[in-house]
Amino acid sequence: MADIVQPEPDVEVCDLPEAVAPSDLAVAEHLLASILVRSWLAARPDRLASPEEPL
Repeated sequence: MADIVQPEPDVEVCDLPEAVAPSDLAVAEHLLASILVRSWLAARPDRLASPEEPL
């Protein structure tokens, strides 16, 4: 039987470029979370009326 050969990964792991600061990533993460929450609330307006109810 032939041995199973694992393919080489196409993507190399690398560090973040020096131009991207951790604070930039934190701002991007916060904005993405805010957009997701706002879109979820827009789709579920009943959640604004009674936030005490369990999901």
